[in-house]
Amino acid sequence: MQECIGDESDGVSAKQLCFIAFLPDILDSKASGRNGYIKTLKKLADQYKDRPFSWLWVSAGQQAALEANVGVGGFGYPALVAFKPKDHKFATAKGAFDLKQIGDFIEKLRKGGESVSSMQGSLASIVTIPPWVRI
Repeated sequence: MQECIGDESDGVSAKQLCFIAFLPDILDSKASGRNGYIKTLKKLADQYKDRPFSWLWVSAGQQAALEANVGVGGFGYPALVAFKPKDHKFATAKGAFDLKQIGDFIEKLRKGGESVSSMQGSLASIVTIPPWVRI
């Protein structure tokens, strides 16, 4: 998350846009579903690698305050939010979680054709979740 918000004292500047994917719990989508969503995000990151964008994902329900701050969770998962740290604004992708739909969403954002909202709260509400450990 540090890359999204930046910290000038550490020489890290904020990205123009930070894409945060809220993915279904692995118990809901299974590993194959989760891996498919992550694969889509990686392809998008590669497609837009020349842009000042950052990409990350969180498991649905694990970041309740963040979800509330960007109004995610009431319409299901996966969900994708584009956050602009400089303006503290965000937009939520409405549509399928696939390369074409998300690509269209990004292009509309870049051209000013997507509706944006002010974020309620802050990114400081992010909590660290320990990774699953196999036994």
